[in-house]
Amino acid sequence: IQLDDVQLKKGSQTISVLNGGFENWTNINADDPTGWRTSNFVAIGEPVLPAIKTTDKYSGNFALELTTITNGNNDTIGGIATNGDFDENGLFGGEPYTSNPVAVEFYYKNAVVGTDTSWVSITFKNGGTAIAQHGGQLTPASSYTLFTQALSLPSTPDTVLVGAFSGENPGSKLFIDQINFVFPVGISENIVVNQLVSYPNPATDEIKIKFDIKNNSNVSIRLIDITGKELTNRSLGQLPSGTY
Repeated sequence: IQLDDVQLKKGSQTISVLNGGFENWTNINADDPTGWRTSNFVAIGEPVLPAIKTTDKYSGNFALELTTITNGNNDTIGGIATNGDFDENGLFGGEPYTSNPVAVEFYYKNAVVGTDTSWVSITFKNGGTAIAQHGGQLTPASSYTLFTQALSLPSTPDTVLVGAFSGENPGSKLFIDQINFVFPVGISENIVVNQLVSYPNPATDEIKIKFDIKNNSNVSIRLIDITGKELTNRSLGQLPSGTY
C-alpha cells in the first residue's frame, strides 16, 4: 500500500492532516540485541530509549541496559527485554531449547527508584505449556553481582522464554550481562563427588569449576579438548571434604 496527500474533507472545505504529504522525515535509530525483543518499539522518537547496549558491562564488549522512562505524552514505558515477545498480557513465545540445565546464572546491576522492583523470569515450556518457572525479583546492587538459581525440570523442554524488566517507576535501571545455563559435566571415578559443574557454558578464555568432595582426597584437574589434547594439568593437593 502507498499513501500520499492525506486530507480531511467536509463539503468543499479541505484540511490537510499534519505531514499528510509525507514530506518531512526524522532519522530515528534503535538497536535491539540480536534475538531479543525490547520495549524500544513503543518508544521510537524519544530522546532516551528503554533498552540500549552499554559498555558498562561485566565482561565482553557490551551489556544490556534497561531503564523505565517517561515519554513525551507523560506515559511510563518500562525497560523490557525478552527472547520471545510480549503484549499487554505479558510474555509469550520463546526460542527452541531441548536441554536440562541444573542452574541458571547471570550478572546484574540494579538501581530502582523508591520501593520499585525489577525482575528476571525464565520459563521452560513443552508443547506450549510451562513445565518450570524460575527467576524472581532482583535486589538492588551498585556493582555487577552474580545471580544464580538451581533449576529442576520435570521433563525435557522444547522452548525457553527469558524476560527482564527494569521496574514500574521512571528512572529505575537494570543492567544484565552473561546469562548462562549451567550443566553437570564428567565426574572422575577415583574421587567421590556429589556434583561437578563447569560454567560459563560455552567458555572462551576462562572456565570455573565447582565440585563437592565427600571424603578427604588428593585432587588434580586435567583439562582435555575434544581431540584428546591436554590443555592443562593442575594439582590442588590434599583437600578435606567440602565444596570448592
